[in-house]
Formats: sequence, C-alpha cells, structure tokens
Amino acid sequence: MTPDYEINSDRESGFGRYDISVIPKNTDKQAIIIELKTINKKQTAKQALEDALLQIEKNNMQKK
Repeated sequence: MTPDYEINSDRESGFGRYDISVIPKNTDKQAIIIELKTINKKQTAKQALEDALLQIEKNNMQKK
C-alpha cells in the first residue's frame, strides 16, 4: 500500500482530529478516514454507534 498511499495517524484536519487516514497519491481514487472509538461497558454497540453519529452530526452543524 505504501507506494500508492500516504498513511497518517492522529493528525488534525479542518474538522478536528482523526485516528487514521489513508490518502491515495492518485487523486482519482478515494481516501479513507478512520475514527476509532471504544465502547463504554455500560453501553451496547448500537448505543455507542448512535452516540458517535450524534457527535459527528453535532460537529458538522458547528462548522456551518
């Protein structure tokens, strides 16, 4: 992957921090941004995903 992609971790972007980015050197290909989360022992996976989605939506609204 390395010759074709630039891989970074824990960097700051225009929307905050992300955990991992996989950026193609060929701009015709899509990039991948990965945000890792842990699940609180008191949460189900579904609840954690819903919380993450709410966080994304909230942060998107604050940027507008």
